Amino acid sequence: MAPEFIATPRPTTVVQGSTITLDCVANGNPKPWITWLKDGVTLDMAHLDGPFLKIGTGSLQISNVQEKDSGTYQCRAENRDDSGDATANIDVQVPPYFTKKPSDHYGFVNKDVELECEIRGKPEPRVHWVKNWGAD
Repeated sequence: MAPEFIATPRPTTVVQGSTITLDCVANGNPKPWITWLKDGVTLDMAHLDGPFLKIGTGSLQISNVQEKDSGTYQCRAENRDDSGDATANIDVQVPPYFTKKPSDHYGFVNKDVELECEIRGKPEPRVHWVKNWGAD
């Protein structure tokens, strides 16, 4: 009998550094085994200190999620008779961080001063400039 899914992974948005679990449970006769793929490539879960861990009967836990973990995850249930896939997209959000911080500058009256600031994050952060913390 072909594998039948009881629980499938759901699309998830998660903040970088957190831990998520993607559900995957399947029944069948013979009992199916579960493998996980990311963007079509089988995940290597042999490293005990790696971010990927299969828990329970086949769910996937990802620890310390990073931006590179964004993608399409596929739970594959297969036995000798057949196989089935269930997929979900994972989007990792990254809190804003400086790649170039503004620094102190001295200027002259009626002359331009250029302050540089670069910030990254996902979704892309908006930058607002404030003089004297808005006290002026």
